[in-house]
Amino acid sequence: MCKNGNTIVLQLDNLKSKRRPEGKISVDKCIAPLIKSLNENGYDTAACCCGHGHRPTSIILKDDRRVIMLPNYETAYYVEQMFPYDINGKKGIWTLSSRERIRLLFTGRIHNEKIKAKVRAKYFKMLKEKG
Repeated sequence: MCKNGNTIVLQLDNLKSKRRPEGKISVDKCIAPLIKSLNENGYDTAACCCGHGHRPTSIILKDDRRVIMLPNYETAYYVEQMFPYDINGKKGIWTLSSRERIRLLFTGRIHNEKIKAKVRAKYFKMLKEKG
């Protein structure tokens, strides 16, 4: 992450406007390659900030969508839990009970290794509590 004020100027032709006739913008140095790539590939940005180590990176696109970059897998896993359904409209694994997750683990239907590890840990904790 950049320290506050560690910015560079990018020349982006797609951002030329009355307000910015040269198409130059100042962006945080650590996300400049990403911002440049987004703009060069048709995703016009309106604003961005790397978060400076205090917040997630945030990129606002001109069409009002927002891209949030989470710092690690664990944080992303917890954010995903806020959405009860998967991309196919089915109930997501994180909304299932511990017992349902364990059943999926042992039937081979969980493929993500980190989720498998969490479910296994929960299973052994349940066994230990039952004594």
